[in-house]
Amino acid sequence: MICFGTLTEAAHTRLPFHLDGKLLSHKSHLIVAPDNDPASPNAFLIEQEPGAFLGVHFHGNAQFQVVVAGDGTLGPHALRPVTVHYAGQRTAYGPILPGPQGLWYLTLRPRYEAGAYFMPQSRDLRDPAIKRREVFGATLETAGRDGVANCGAVTTLDAVIVPQGDGLAAWIMRLPAGMAGQAPATPASSGRYHVVLGGSFEHAGHSLDWLSTVWADAEEPGLAVRAGASGLELLILEFPADATAHDLPGVKPTAVLATREGLCST
Repeated sequence: MICFGTLTEAAHTRLPFHLDGKLLSHKSHLIVAPDNDPASPNAFLIEQEPGAFLGVHFHGNAQFQVVVAGDGTLGPHALRPVTVHYAGQRTAYGPILPGPQGLWYLTLRPRYEAGAYFMPQSRDLRDPAIKRREVFGATLETAGRDGVANCGAVTTLDAVIVPQGDGLAAWIMRLPAGMAGQAPATPASSGRYHVVLGGSFEHAGHSLDWLSTVWADAEEPGLAVRAGASGLELLILEFPADATAHDLPGVKPTAVLATREGLCST
Protein backbone atom coordinates (compact mmCIF):
# COMPACT_ATOMS: atom_id res chain seq x y z
CA MET A 1 0.00 0.00 0.00
CA ILE A 2 1.17 3.50 -0.90
CA CYS A 3 -0.60 6.60 0.48
CA PHE A 4 0.24 10.25 0.05
CA GLY A 5 -0.94 13.67 1.13
CA THR A 6 0.01 17.31 0.62
CA LEU A 7 0.01 20.32 2.90
CA THR A 8 -2.43 22.08 0.56
CA GLU A 9 -4.92 19.21 0.81
CA ALA A 10 -4.41 19.08 4.59
CA ALA A 11 -5.45 22.72 5.05
CA HIS A 12 -9.17 21.86 5.34
CA THR A 13 -8.44 19.52 8.28
CA ARG A 14 -6.60 22.17 10.34
CA LEU A 15 -8.07 22.29 13.86
CA PRO A 16 -7.01 23.92 17.17
CA PHE A 17 -6.10 21.82 20.18
CA HIS A 18 -6.50 23.17 23.72
CA LEU A 19 -4.79 21.61 26.72
CA ASP A 20 -5.75 22.65 30.26
CA GLY A 21 -7.91 25.41 28.78
CA LYS A 22 -5.07 26.98 26.77
CA LEU A 23 -4.40 26.89 23.04
CA LEU A 24 -1.52 24.47 22.56
CA SER A 25 -1.36 23.98 18.80
CA HIS A 26 -3.09 23.45 15.49
CA LYS A 27 -3.13 20.07 13.79
CA SER A 28 -3.45 19.31 10.06
CA HIS A 29 -3.76 15.77 8.68
CA LEU A 30 -1.67 14.84 5.64
CA ILE A 31 -2.51 11.13 5.76
CA VAL A 32 -5.58 10.08 7.73
CA ALA A 33 -6.70 6.49 8.26
CA PRO A 34 -10.06 5.87 6.53
CA ASP A 35 -12.73 5.79 9.28
CA ASN A 36 -9.82 6.06 11.76
CA ASP A 37 -8.80 2.48 10.99
CA PRO A 38 -6.20 1.56 13.67
CA ALA A 39 -4.28 -0.55 11.15
CA SER A 40 -3.70 2.37 8.74
CA PRO A 41 -0.86 4.92 8.74
CA ASN A 42 -1.31 8.43 10.12
CA ALA A 43 0.69 11.58 9.34
CA PHE A 44 -0.02 15.12 10.52
CA LEU A 45 1.54 18.53 11.07
CA ILE A 46 1.57 20.13 14.53
CA GLU A 47 1.95 23.93 14.78
CA GLN A 48 2.70 24.39 18.49
CA GLU A 49 2.13 27.90 19.80
CA PRO A 50 5.06 30.03 21.06
CA GLY A 51 5.86 29.06 24.63
CA ALA A 52 3.01 26.48 24.82
CA PHE A 53 4.23 23.75 27.17
CA LEU A 54 3.60 20.09 26.26
CA GLY A 55 4.56 17.84 29.15
CA VAL A 56 6.30 14.46 29.18
CA HIS A 57 4.08 11.85 27.54
CA PHE A 58 4.08 8.74 25.39
CA HIS A 59 2.02 7.03 22.72
CA GLY A 60 1.03 3.45 22.10
CA ASN A 61 2.62 3.62 18.66
CA ALA A 62 6.16 4.17 17.53
CA GLN A 63 6.60 7.43 15.64
CA PHE A 64 8.96 9.78 13.86
CA GLN A 65 8.77 13.53 14.46
CA VAL A 66 10.40 15.96 12.04
CA VAL A 67 10.89 19.61 13.05
CA VAL A 68 10.28 21.76 9.96
CA ALA A 69 9.91 25.36 11.24
CA GLY A 70 10.52 27.47 14.35
CA ASP A 71 12.63 26.27 17.23
CA GLY A 72 12.39 24.98 20.79
CA THR A 73 13.48 22.15 23.02
CA LEU A 74 12.53 18.52 23.62
CA GLY A 75 13.81 17.70 27.08
CA PRO A 76 17.47 18.80 27.03
CA HIS A 77 17.69 18.66 23.23
CA ALA A 78 17.57 21.79 21.08
CA LEU A 79 15.14 21.62 18.16
CA ARG A 80 15.40 23.48 14.86
CA PRO A 81 14.72 22.69 11.21
CA VAL A 82 15.34 19.98 10.28
CA THR A 83 15.59 17.74 13.35
CA VAL A 84 14.50 14.08 13.20
CA HIS A 85 13.31 12.33 16.38
CA TYR A 86 12.23 8.70 16.79
CA ALA A 87 10.35 7.33 19.79
CA GLY A 88 9.45 3.66 20.13
CA GLN A 89 6.17 2.27 21.42
CA ARG A 90 5.28 3.62 24.90
CA THR A 91 8.57 5.53 25.09
CA ALA A 92 8.01 8.67 27.17
CA TYR A 93 9.64 11.86 25.87
CA GLY A 94 9.48 15.59 26.46
CA PRO A 95 8.63 18.10 27.59
CA ILE A 96 8.34 20.03 24.33
CA LEU A 97 8.68 23.81 24.65
CA PRO A 98 8.58 26.03 21.55
CA GLY A 99 10.59 29.22 21.20
CA PRO A 100 9.20 32.70 20.44
CA GLN A 101 8.41 31.76 16.82
CA GLY A 102 6.53 28.60 17.74
CA LEU A 103 7.45 25.10 16.60
CA TRP A 104 6.18 23.12 13.61
CA TYR A 105 6.75 19.40 13.39
CA LEU A 106 5.42 16.43 11.49
CA THR A 107 4.29 13.38 13.45
CA LEU A 108 4.45 10.18 11.40
CA ARG A 109 3.05 6.84 12.63
CA PRO A 110 2.75 3.44 10.96
CA ARG A 111 -0.79 3.07 12.33
CA TYR A 112 -3.53 5.35 13.57
CA GLU A 113 -3.80 6.56 17.15
CA ALA A 114 -5.52 9.61 18.66
CA GLY A 115 -4.24 10.89 21.95
CA ALA A 116 -1.34 10.98 24.37
CA TYR A 117 -0.59 9.38 27.74
CA PHE A 118 0.89 11.94 30.10
CA MET A 119 3.32 11.23 32.87
CA PRO A 120 3.39 10.50 35.73
CA GLN A 121 -0.30 9.57 35.82
CA SER A 122 0.10 7.01 33.00
CA ARG A 123 3.24 5.37 34.39
CA ASP A 124 1.45 2.06 35.02
CA LEU A 125 0.75 1.73 31.27
CA ARG A 126 4.43 1.62 30.38
CA ASP A 127 4.80 -2.13 29.94
CA PRO A 128 8.27 -3.23 31.21
CA ALA A 129 8.40 -5.77 28.38
CA ILE A 130 8.55 -2.88 25.87
CA LYS A 131 12.08 -1.53 25.75
CA ARG A 132 12.37 2.26 25.82
CA ARG A 133 13.87 3.66 22.61
CA GLU A 134 14.55 7.25 21.62
CA VAL A 135 16.86 8.34 18.81
CA PHE A 136 17.77 11.77 17.42
CA GLY A 137 19.07 12.04 13.87
CA ALA A 138 21.62 14.42 12.43
CA THR A 139 20.28 17.96 11.95
CA LEU A 140 19.74 18.79 8.27
CA GLU A 141 20.08 22.00 6.26
CA THR A 142 17.45 21.97 3.51
CA ALA A 143 15.82 24.36 1.05
CA GLY A 144 12.57 24.58 2.99
CA ARG A 145 9.22 25.84 1.72
CA ASP A 146 10.24 28.02 -1.23
CA GLY A 147 13.86 27.27 -1.98
CA VAL A 148 15.45 25.41 -4.87
CA ALA A 149 16.66 22.07 -3.52
CA ASN A 150 20.31 22.04 -2.47
CA CYS A 151 21.17 18.95 -4.47
CA GLY A 152 24.23 19.68 -6.60
CA ALA A 153 24.82 17.94 -9.93
CA VAL A 154 24.56 14.29 -8.89
CA THR A 155 22.18 12.19 -6.82
CA THR A 156 23.32 11.68 -3.22
CA LEU A 157 22.05 9.58 -0.32
CA ASP A 158 23.21 10.34 3.23
CA ALA A 159 22.30 8.70 6.52
CA VAL A 160 20.35 10.84 9.00
CA ILE A 161 19.93 7.90 11.40
CA VAL A 162 22.54 5.26 10.67
CA PRO A 163 20.73 2.01 9.72
CA GLN A 164 20.26 -0.28 12.70
CA GLY A 165 20.12 -4.08 12.65
CA ASP A 166 16.35 -4.13 13.21
CA GLY A 167 15.55 -1.81 10.29
CA LEU A 168 15.42 1.59 11.99
CA ALA A 169 17.02 4.12 9.64
CA ALA A 170 16.66 7.54 8.05
CA TRP A 171 18.24 9.07 4.95
CA ILE A 172 18.22 12.34 3.01
CA MET A 173 18.14 11.80 -0.74
CA ARG A 174 19.01 14.71 -3.03
CA LEU A 175 18.34 14.62 -6.77
CA PRO A 176 19.07 17.28 -9.44
CA ALA A 177 16.17 18.62 -11.52
CA GLY A 178 14.46 15.91 -13.58
CA MET A 179 16.69 13.15 -12.24
CA ALA A 180 15.16 9.73 -11.46
CA GLY A 181 16.25 7.32 -8.75
CA GLN A 182 15.07 4.76 -6.24
CA ALA A 183 14.61 5.39 -2.53
CA PRO A 184 16.14 2.87 -0.13
CA ALA A 185 13.99 0.27 1.61
CA THR A 186 14.84 -2.24 4.32
CA PRO A 187 13.10 -5.63 3.83
CA ALA A 188 12.79 -6.25 7.59
CA SER A 189 10.88 -3.12 8.57
CA SER A 190 7.39 -1.89 9.43
CA GLY A 191 7.18 0.46 6.46
CA ARG A 192 8.55 3.90 5.69
CA TYR A 193 7.64 7.55 5.12
CA HIS A 194 9.01 9.89 2.45
CA VAL A 195 8.83 13.64 3.14
CA VAL A 196 9.61 16.43 0.67
CA LEU A 197 11.91 18.95 2.37
CA GLY A 198 12.94 20.92 -0.70
CA GLY A 199 12.06 21.16 -4.37
CA SER A 200 9.37 18.79 -5.62
CA PHE A 201 8.70 15.08 -6.12
CA GLU A 202 6.93 13.82 -9.26
CA HIS A 203 4.76 10.91 -8.05
CA ALA A 204 1.77 9.13 -9.62
CA GLY A 205 0.98 12.09 -11.87
CA HIS A 206 1.24 14.60 -9.02
CA SER A 207 3.88 17.22 -8.27
CA LEU A 208 4.40 16.97 -4.52
CA ASP A 209 5.95 20.03 -2.86
CA TRP A 210 7.10 21.03 0.63
CA LEU A 211 6.02 18.63 3.39
CA SER A 212 4.14 16.37 1.00
CA THR A 213 4.30 12.93 2.59
CA VAL A 214 4.25 9.46 1.04
CA TRP A 215 3.78 6.25 3.04
CA ALA A 216 4.88 2.83 1.72
CA ASP A 217 4.17 -0.26 3.78
CA ALA A 218 6.67 -3.04 4.47
CA GLU A 219 5.64 -5.05 1.39
CA GLU A 220 6.48 -2.23 -1.01
CA PRO A 221 9.92 -2.08 -2.68
CA GLY A 222 11.99 1.08 -2.68
CA LEU A 223 9.93 3.92 -4.12
CA ALA A 224 10.68 5.17 -7.63
CA VAL A 225 11.66 8.83 -7.29
CA ARG A 226 11.83 11.66 -9.85
CA ALA A 227 12.80 15.24 -9.02
CA GLY A 228 10.81 18.22 -10.29
CA ALA A 229 12.15 21.35 -11.98
CA SER A 230 13.69 22.66 -8.72
CA GLY A 231 15.37 19.40 -7.78
CA LEU A 232 14.39 17.33 -4.77
CA GLU A 233 15.40 16.87 -1.14
CA LEU A 234 13.56 13.79 0.13
CA LEU A 235 13.68 12.50 3.70
CA ILE A 236 13.15 8.73 4.02
CA LEU A 237 12.19 7.40 7.47
CA GLU A 238 12.25 3.63 7.99
CA PHE A 239 10.48 2.03 10.96
CA PRO A 240 12.12 -0.94 12.69
CA ALA A 241 10.61 -4.40 12.38
CA ASP A 242 9.09 -4.24 15.88
CA ALA A 243 7.48 -0.77 15.54
CA THR A 244 3.98 -2.29 15.72
CA ALA A 245 4.82 -5.44 17.68
CA HIS A 246 2.88 -4.49 20.82
CA ASP A 247 -0.80 -3.75 21.28
CA LEU A 248 -1.96 -0.27 22.19
CA PRO A 249 -2.58 0.30 25.93
CA GLY A 250 -6.34 -0.27 25.63
CA VAL A 251 -7.02 2.60 28.03
CA LYS A 252 -8.42 5.98 27.00
CA PRO A 253 -5.58 8.52 26.61
CA THR A 254 -5.26 11.29 29.16
CA ALA A 255 -5.53 13.80 26.29
CA VAL A 256 -6.96 13.40 22.81
CA LEU A 257 -5.64 15.64 20.06
CA ALA A 258 -8.00 17.20 17.53
CA THR A 259 -9.18 14.72 14.90
CA ARG A 260 -11.18 14.88 11.74
CA GLU A 261 -12.25 12.07 9.44
CA GLY A 262 -10.41 11.87 6.15
CA LEU A 263 -9.14 9.54 3.46
CA CYS A 264 -5.80 8.04 2.57
CA SER A 265 -5.03 8.61 -1.15
CA THR A 266 -3.85 5.40 -2.80
